[in-house]
Formats: sequence, structure tokens, C-alpha cells
Amino acid sequence: MKLERGNKAIDFCLPDENENKVCLSNFLGKWVVLYFYPKDNAWVLKKMYGREYYGVERSTFLITSVSEIGYVWRKVKVKGHVQEVKEKLKKLQAY
Repeated sequence: MKLERGNKAIDFCLPDENENKVCLSNFLGKWVVLYFYPKDNAWVLKKMYGREYYGVERSTFLITSVSEIGYVWRKVKVKGHVQEVKEKLKKLQAY
């Protein structure tokens, strides 16, 4: 399943800073901003110069209160990104 806008978000669980299990399903009914950055080893298949290789891609996913992917940002640039996400969240919640 591709992580694309409109698709159902896949439930997953990860440990928090205290090693407690936190699952996406714990946030059902709430909007979630999920951000992957290079230090978390979010590997993706990339194409460059006609070749494929695995690399790390900074990505953000806005997940709706009904666990659908509301918006996706790929190849995120840090500067201005937080404001952009906040504006998109506000706009989508208005619908």
C-alpha cells in the first residue's frame, strides 16, 4: 500500500522516550502530524542518474481524525515547513 493522500493510514506502534508502546490507533479521533527525518533511518528507494538506490527522505504526513492520509510532503525543506503544515491542517480541518 502506498502512502498517498486519501489512503487509509496503516496502524503501527513505536516506542516512546520511556520505551512505552505508542500506536497510531491511540490517536483515532485526533489529527496527527507524522514527520520522518534522516536520523530516524526512514529508507526509501530513490532514482538518480538512471540508477536506483536506497536513501533517506525527509517526509511529513498529515493524518486525519479518521486515520486517512490527509496530505503528504516529500523532500521536506525545514525552513518554513512547520508554518506550512499548520496552515494546511487548519485548512483541512475547516472542511
